Amino acid sequence: MLEEPQEPNIVYMGPRDYAALPSYAAGFSACLMPFAMNDASYYINPTKSLEYLATGKPVLSTPVRDVVRQFHDVIHIADAERFSGLVRRVLAGELRGSEAGVEKARESSWEKTVALMTMYVSLAAHARAQKRTKPPADRVPIRVPA
Repeated sequence: MLEEPQEPNIVYMGPRDYAALPSYAAGFSACLMPFAMNDASYYINPTKSLEYLATGKPVLSTPVRDVVRQFHDVIHIADAERFSGLVRRVLAGELRGSEAGVEKARESSWEKTVALMTMYVSLAAHARAQKRTKPPADRVPIRVPA
């Protein structure tokens, strides 16, 4: 198991009550999602993206596939080499959070996600059923003249 970095400016506070999180976020300069870009992070969908956007703070992320696909317009994205430059720009006041990000978070809900997933599954099942009613091209009966 990897050891957590020990630096004077890093504090591991352990679990906190969910209701207290907004008061912690109020003290953030930015919300960071510095994911390693590897096989393990390829399939993640960071649910904290919407929570971070809801704070109105600048949100910074490495280019995780789903962050780029879903939030490229409201999250500042940079690879590992350029990530610290984004942080410096936030601290210099050059990058800010966006009202569009807050609105995107406001418009999102688990209920909407479930409704979309239900629709997608239904569409996929319908398309699959349609394919079953037509024989595949390689199984079309061929009549051989006698």
